[in-house]
Amino acid sequence: MNTRLYNARILSMVNGCDITEGEVWITDDTISFVGKPLKEADIKFDIEDILNAGMENLTTHELNGHRFPTFSEEINGLILLDHIRHHLYGGLGIRQIIDWAMFLKDKADNKDAQEKLLYILRNANLEKFCGVLTKMCVFYLGLPDSFPWCRDADGDTARQLLDTVFEKGNFGRKDPYVYKPMESLTQGVREKGLFCTLQTAGLANWEACQKHKFLRPFAWIYQTFRYIARGLSALFHGENLKEDIKKGNEDADFHEKLGI
Repeated sequence: MNTRLYNARILSMVNGCDITEGEVWITDDTISFVGKPLKEADIKFDIEDILNAGMENLTTHELNGHRFPTFSEEINGLILLDHIRHHLYGGLGIRQIIDWAMFLKDKADNKDAQEKLLYILRNANLEKFCGVLTKMCVFYLGLPDSFPWCRDADGDTARQLLDTVFEKGNFGRKDPYVYKPMESLTQGVREKGLFCTLQTAGLANWEACQKHKFLRPFAWIYQTFRYIARGLSALFHGENLKEDIKKGNEDADFHEKLGI
């Protein structure tokens, strides 16, 4: 549960500090922020927080006599866009792109729906990605040019995104993506930092720590040796590690252009 207290009077326990006014943010039972009020444009939310808030405002739909709860349209858009972002790291197919284009097509003449969607995507740090992806759909898939957020998006980046779809998309094939450890490590370090990259990958790859929680703080050590082993294996099989590192940097640069 997230709580935000406005106009709070804050007294620091540090000697010499005066009483100040500001905000206090509480996440579950932990104080996560204390300080001067932030401008709305500077406040970013974790996607999970947005989804949790959306659970309190579910709507009900009916299909074939069965009623079921659903998220609002803008949160459905957030889920769809984040799903596309996730697939950029392993193989983005044209189906996900068409899903986004069809989702927006119904909102081409609905300015209110567009504003609600843009607001929630901006808070989730996906506004720039949304602009480039939408521009690609306008240029190459015939989506109406009715979305102001894509007009300032870079056309070359939109073309690069389309090229990425053709390069890495599965197009019905089972698994066209070939994992290259040095490419993945280079990109991860650029985007998340070394420790975060090692720890995240270690938690996903080390089966023992998934069964035994006390091992989880050491997942980064497991992943370090895993990368070393995979790197040595790649060298043994004649792979060009220098080229993989270059490709990892290029992917990180591209994701920076997309704002993800």
